[in-house]
Amino acid sequence: MSAWISKYRFKKGRSAAVDRKRQIPWSAVMLGLILWIVSLTILYTGRGVSHTKFVEGQRSPSTVVALVDFEAVDVGATELIRRQAMDAVLPVFSIHKEPHRAAVRKIDTIFDLAKRIRRQDSQYDVPTEELPEIGGLTLNVKDVLELSPEGHEDTVASIIKDALQSAWHEGIISPLERASMFHGVASAGAISLRLADGSLRSPVELQDLSTPDAAVRDTVHKVRSELRELSIPVSDRPIATLLSACIEPNLRYDDSTTESLRSQAGRNVDPVMKTIRAGATLVQAGERIGQSHLEVLRAHERKLGELETVTERRLTLIGQGALLLFAIAICGGLLLIMNPAILYERSKVLLLMILALLSFAPSKGLVYMSGTAYLVSPSLAEFMLPVALAPLLAVILLGISSAVVIGIWTSFAIAVLFDNSFPVFVMGLLVTILVAHTARDIKRRMHVLRTGVWVGLAQMIYAVSLALLHQTPISMAAIQAGTAMGTGLSVALLSLLILPILEGTFKNTTNITLLELSDMTHPLLQRLALEAPGTYHHSLMVANLGQSAAAAIGANALLVRVCAYYHDIGKLTKPEFFVENMQLRENPHDDLTPSMSTLVIISHVKEGVSMANRYNMPQPIIDGIEQHHGTSLVFYFYHRAITQHDGASAETPVNGRPVSEDDYRYPGPKPKTKEMAVLHLADSVEAASRAMDKPSPGRVESMVNEIVDARLHDEQLDESNLTFAELKSIKKSFIFTLSNMLHGRIAYPKDENRGKQSPERIQGSSREYSKVQPVDNGTGPAPQ
Repeated sequence: MSAWISKYRFKKGRSAAVDRKRQIPWSAVMLGLILWIVSLTILYTGRGVSHTKFVEGQRSPSTVVALVDFEAVDVGATELIRRQAMDAVLPVFSIHKEPHRAAVRKIDTIFDLAKRIRRQDSQYDVPTEELPEIGGLTLNVKDVLELSPEGHEDTVASIIKDALQSAWHEGIISPLERASMFHGVASAGAISLRLADGSLRSPVELQDLSTPDAAVRDTVHKVRSELRELSIPVSDRPIATLLSACIEPNLRYDDSTTESLRSQAGRNVDPVMKTIRAGATLVQAGERIGQSHLEVLRAHERKLGELETVTERRLTLIGQGALLLFAIAICGGLLLIMNPAILYERSKVLLLMILALLSFAPSKGLVYMSGTAYLVSPSLAEFMLPVALAPLLAVILLGISSAVVIGIWTSFAIAVLFDNSFPVFVMGLLVTILVAHTARDIKRRMHVLRTGVWVGLAQMIYAVSLALLHQTPISMAAIQAGTAMGTGLSVALLSLLILPILEGTFKNTTNITLLELSDMTHPLLQRLALEAPGTYHHSLMVANLGQSAAAAIGANALLVRVCAYYHDIGKLTKPEFFVENMQLRENPHDDLTPSMSTLVIISHVKEGVSMANRYNMPQPIIDGIEQHHGTSLVFYFYHRAITQHDGASAETPVNGRPVSEDDYRYPGPKPKTKEMAVLHLADSVEAASRAMDKPSPGRVESMVNEIVDARLHDEQLDESNLTFAELKSIKKSFIFTLSNMLHGRIAYPKDENRGKQSPERIQGSSREYSKVQPVDNGTGPAPQ
């Protein structure tokens, strides 16, 4: 009868929870409307953006006819004029300066030598004696002295250097360069000359440039004229000899400046426009799409956008808005069927909305960059869409159902954004299903990258399929496939960057974080092992029990395990007051009243929450600490409080007030989720198993059933959404796990004669015995 009553209460509690869920989730409805309004705003912003679906080189699947008169760039004519303008730019040559500097150093050396000879500082005193070669020039003492009259050395040197500089800056060309027009570079017979100050002198005819011989003659003539004016006698021969060794071709082709000027000239050409009448065929079905076709098609789309009236835009916006609203309603309905609880949690609905916009807003930017700014090739934009970002983050943060729903909505919304593109919608659905499958149980960050690889491969195969369908050129198909693969990896990397921010902002704990917390070197777990070893071992056993039971009902087994590790950390405050840590010490509760002992026992929940907050533990761990006892009764001390007063009833006054159950209950709350309910039951079952004498499978089963039924009767599981089928699976898992944990051992027979033997004989017998008998390793009797 009591079991029937407990089941009735359990059902009643669940029906009350169901009635609450049947209420309209107004917060989710309001956030859905906000998502709809923001999406419409993004969609309407820059409505004139067009997106050409054709790819250069593919065959047109249909014939496209102009709907209105419009002007388009005549690509062929414009390219011809642009090429002519670029060819009209003369090649730029600069004057090589280093040979001139070397010539100046050579002149200074020769005139310094002349001064030394006259001062008799030199070893050369015979006029005909040849001097050492100076920069490729061989002179004798007489030539040097004739070149620099005594007392005028500096003047002559200065005149020669000035004349050389003047000739050098005019540019010197070799006969071969003039004849070959710089090997065809200056085919027009003229060049642009970059002067020393950076300015350009253009045009410069090649015939007007001096060859080395002509430059020597002109420079000698100029030097002789200036020397005559100063009445300085110097013959032409040594001057000509010196200048012949200094003057050489000095023009170098400036490739970068030439290309820059030609590119600038090409950009300065105004495009040639042509008028296309309505009804004209823009491209024939099966015709290869070229650059000229793409330009005409884009101009046609721009013209249609310009002619679109405000009323037409509004009607289009209303239609698209209705589609998006229907999509939000459908996705909300799917979520209500698959995971209704999430609609009643405002933070999670807000997180879903943000995830949807994280995929939708960048897609709008891609449309703009590909259709208006042309910063991205329109043929690649569809494969750069972050359609996998929202479902990937959702499956990690909220679960599979949320990932599927948000993936469906983002796929549909982005397809509407891309002019109702069916291929985009199908690609989004493909990626959503793949992400939901591959990332459903991610526990390590490297697994996120693995999911990115799978997404990239799926998008790459999809890109190849579309390329075969549209007969896209192989080169473009390869680029599209590579772009799709890169997008998958980029989405995975971006999700790893965003994930910690969303976790911290929305207090949402992922399996990745839980796995990091399961590290047994965590400071709290290390303290538990050293300061409260009994509690530490109890926590490990609860973790094993809870993980198996949670896996049996499809709950988050990792969450249960990690919560079990930390659920009793509050006992670190007073570990000696808990029986598992007393060992052989005296029981401190012997000196306390039952009510005081109850306060000490119950306080470990509050202390555990405080400690978890100090260590910045995530909310699910704190929930596990708060809910692992629910509002259950501390029965031992409650019973002790009653029996201490000669078996008084619960209403008998003790110390002036009656003994009340409420004073001996944990503050709660009761377990709110299946995982917390499993933790609650596992904690109770493991503690009770410690008191079993000679445990057997039958006794274990009776004990588990008794404890679970007691928790049902006490209404501790009413808010956990557990079903009776799940409770049955939990009990079955507990029984199996405990039966194996508490297995018995076979007692070894005692050797009665062993004490009568000598130590040497005992040692020898042991060695002989070890040769024929396997050694027991502590896991059970040695196999025979």
